[in-house]
Amino acid sequence: MVASAQNARVAQLDTLRGAAALLVFVLHLGQFHARAADPFDALLSLQQWLDLGRTGVVVFFLISGFVMPGSFAGTGVQAGALFVRRRFFRLYPAFWISLAAAIAVSVFLTGGVDGPAPTLPIAAANATMAPSLFGQKQIVGIFWTLEIELLFYALLLCIYLFMQLNGARAALLAFAFMGLAAAYAALGRAMGWAERAPLDDRLFQGLIHLSLMFGGSALRFHWMTQAQPRYAGAPALTQLYFLLWLAGLGGAALLQARSEGLTPGALHFSLTYGAAILTFLAVLRFAKGGPIGAYFGDRSYSIYLFHVVVLAAMAWLAYVAPELGLHSFALFAAASFALTLAVAHAVYEYVERPAMALGRGRRTTMHRAPA
Repeated sequence: MVASAQNARVAQLDTLRGAAALLVFVLHLGQFHARAADPFDALLSLQQWLDLGRTGVVVFFLISGFVMPGSFAGTGVQAGALFVRRRFFRLYPAFWISLAAAIAVSVFLTGGVDGPAPTLPIAAANATMAPSLFGQKQIVGIFWTLEIELLFYALLLCIYLFMQLNGARAALLAFAFMGLAAAYAALGRAMGWAERAPLDDRLFQGLIHLSLMFGGSALRFHWMTQAQPRYAGAPALTQLYFLLWLAGLGGAALLQARSEGLTPGALHFSLTYGAAILTFLAVLRFAKGGPIGAYFGDRSYSIYLFHVVVLAAMAWLAYVAPELGLHSFALFAAASFALTLAVAHAVYEYVERPAMALGRGRRTTMHRAPA
C-alpha cells in the first residue's frame, strides 16, 4: 500500500512539473509575440490579474522542496558528495547548452533573448548559474530561479552533513524564512523604501521562496508516513504553515482591495501565489498520473531552459519574414510550442538522460530516470 501511494505521488509530481513549465511558456509566449505583432489582448488582460509565469515558478519551488530531501542517501560527507554530484549532472549540462543557445540568439538575432549580446565576464558568471555572486546580470531573466534553487540545495547540504531533516525541522525552517520575509517587508514599510511588501526585491523574493520550498519538504515527510496520501492527519506545524499562507494571502488581498479597490495591482500577488499553492496541494491530492503527464514532466526542465530561446528566434522570424503569417497569435503559438517541445525532447534524450546516468555512476538505460 505504501509503495503504491509513493508511485502515485511521483506520477502527480510529473503532472505538476509539466503544468508548471507550460504556465511559464504561456507567459513568455505573449511577451515575445508582442515583439512582432499586436499583443494578444486576452492573455495580456489575464496576466494583469494573475502572473502565469510566477505561478508556474512557485509550483516548481514547492515541487523541489518536496522532492529534494529524498535525494540524500543518509547524512555526512559521503552522502553530501553524492548529492552534489547528482545535482551537478542533473542541472548543468543542459543548462550550459541553453546558455550557449541564448548567447547565440543574442549575438546573431536582433532583439536577442533579454537584450544585447553579453560580454565575456557576464557570460562566464552566468555559466556558474549564480551570476549575482559576481555582480553580473542574468543573460536569460527567468534563470534567477536557478539561483534560488542552488541556495536551497546549499542549505539542505549543510543540514544533511550533520543531521537528518524531518518534518518538524522542515516546518520550523519554513516558518523561520516566512518570518524573516515578513520582518523585512515590515522594515521596508517603516523605513519608507517600500510602499508595500517589496514584491520585486530580490532578498524578499528569496526569503519567501525558500520558505515555500521548506514547506514542500515538511509536506513530503508527512506523506512518507501515510499509507494513502491525505492532508487530514498532517502534523500540526505543516498544516498550520499552509493555512497561514492562504489566510495571509486572503487577508492581504482584502486589505489591498479595501484601500485600492478590486484592481489588478491590489490582487496580483495574492492571486498568483494563492493559485500556485492551491494548485500544488490540489494536484498532489487529487490528480492521477499518466503517460502525458510523465512525458511533459520528464521534459519540463528543458522546456523551462529553452522555451525563451525558441520564442526569441520565432519573434525575430515573425518580424523579418511577415509573409510567414507568424503575426497570427494562433500560428505563432502552435509553431513555438512544437519547436520548443522538439528541442526539449532532443535535449532530454541526448543530454539530460545520459548526464543523469553519469551522476548516478552508471550507463544510460531505457528506463525513465528520477528527477
